[in-house]
Amino acid sequence: MRRLTLSPVLGLLLVACLCGPGMAHAQRSTSTLLNIQREQDESRRQRMMSEMRQSSETFARRWQSGSAAGAGRSGGAAVGAPMSGSGRKGYTGTGYLGGPAVDSGPASIESTTTVNTLRAPMNEREIAGLVKLAADAGDAQAQMYYGQMLYLGYGPLQPDRVAAHAWLSKAAQAGQPGAMGLLAWMHKYGVGTAADPQEALRWMRTGADKGDPYATFLLASAHLVGDGVPRNMPEGLSWARRAAERGDAHAQWFVGQSYYEGDGLPKDMLQAAQWLQRASAQNEMNAASTLGVMHLTGEIPGAQAAEGVKLLQRAADAGDAKAMNNLGLVLLQGLGLPADAAAGARWVRQSAEKGYAYGQFTYAQLLSSGQGVPANAAASLQWLQRAAEAGSEEARQQLRQMGRGSP
Repeated sequence: MRRLTLSPVLGLLLVACLCGPGMAHAQRSTSTLLNIQREQDESRRQRMMSEMRQSSETFARRWQSGSAAGAGRSGGAAVGAPMSGSGRKGYTGTGYLGGPAVDSGPASIESTTTVNTLRAPMNEREIAGLVKLAADAGDAQAQMYYGQMLYLGYGPLQPDRVAAHAWLSKAAQAGQPGAMGLLAWMHKYGVGTAADPQEALRWMRTGADKGDPYATFLLASAHLVGDGVPRNMPEGLSWARRAAERGDAHAQWFVGQSYYEGDGLPKDMLQAAQWLQRASAQNEMNAASTLGVMHLTGEIPGAQAAEGVKLLQRAADAGDAKAMNNLGLVLLQGLGLPADAAAGARWVRQSAEKGYAYGQFTYAQLLSSGQGVPANAAASLQWLQRAAEAGSEEARQQLRQMGRGSP
């Protein structure tokens, strides 16, 4: 396979970015890795939406089936008349959504789903309508789902964080663990309610004690960075491990990355690969990116360069800046696929434009050497300065050597 002849600096950068712990691509603080931001990362939002869609539809079908059974599945009752034998406190329907629109807050939900269409596929409007009926009737699980729907903007509903907070609060106060993590996050960052760190911590602890994966990971992050509690790495890692075991993809990535880097946990490539694979299977792109590097560098049992490229491509396509930079370097060098300098430079530029410090540093080197892009010394200097401002020590050192940085 033909390989490009890289400049000495870029050649060293390729080694740094692809050869594991302690090098440029792996440097980060615990708080950066945790990535608990005011606006949740997109991969978590997508997972939340996917899980909520599946589970809320299952719930809606069960609710609808139980309601229809109470109506006897024949003839029914007049719209608005109490349903005999429904067992649903406060429910005054007939086992289907008909008649007046359901008051859904930000969007009005109406449906003509009848008892005769119980087995037909449900659309989002019908699911949201049934969940709202159950929530109004006091079902804590429905209140959780409806709060999530309002938070995410599901189907016909527009995002309404204030209403979402109100429904999640009802569900959490009724003992529904799945509402507690998101409720804690909303209190922590003042989303849909006033910021209240102590209330956030209370719901983190309650949710973690009841087994909610997200609340468990939020509690882990609090201990790891000393946010609202004294910083305690062993305690934080213990909670992070529990969150990972409970299925939180971000926690699985954190545990795997910690094993990979030997940061807080003993360096163990087998454990790293196992946890990163579990996170990657849940579309955690940070994990897919690191896993791709492990395949390319032979740090994973049964490493395959083609699989490494596939993982990096997947993460890069999903917008992971580190993966974009690494994929660009792989294309420049021709590792696991034919070399393509122009395509490699495009990926590196995308990484740089997303604010990734090492992507900015890499792109500065490409502009300096003219690899994959026309040489441009002035633009190279600009990207080098941006990389230094974004935290790249390599960029700062190079600027000092050029007489343009602080000593």
